[in-house]
Amino acid sequence: MNRRGFVALVDAVIFTVVVMMALSALIGLGIQDQSDDRDAGGLLESLMSAEVRMSDLVEGGDGSLVRVSDLCALMLTGDQPGVESYVESVLESFSGGRHYLLELRHSELSMTIGTASGTPSVSAETELPVTTGGVLWVRLSLFPS
Repeated sequence: MNRRGFVALVDAVIFTVVVMMALSALIGLGIQDQSDDRDAGGLLESLMSAEVRMSDLVEGGDGSLVRVSDLCALMLTGDQPGVESYVESVLESFSGGRHYLLELRHSELSMTIGTASGTPSVSAETELPVTTGGVLWVRLSLFPS
């Protein structure tokens, strides 16, 4: 084998390795963009266990600290637009403009916040005891863009 042939062979091997590395990086980025790394369970747990002053969200409420899960149960039994607005603002901020659906059920009452769009990419659900009695069932579904 002469020297020119060997250099051409090494040059071709290096070119092939560089092209393969570039393609694997592009394919990896494409797969990563499609995955949904939002933590629906973490958000749901944090949102429902958060404590806020009742006077901030409920008209005529006192300044006592109340869990959001208790306020959601209260929202189901009566008209509490402050609670719904608070939950919507948290979910809008977290979802980054993508669709979400929060389903709430307490006793025989239920409601949804947000809109569904296809098949959810991430979802979580939980049941939480309510201080006034009963259980609040909550499901959060996050949809891809």
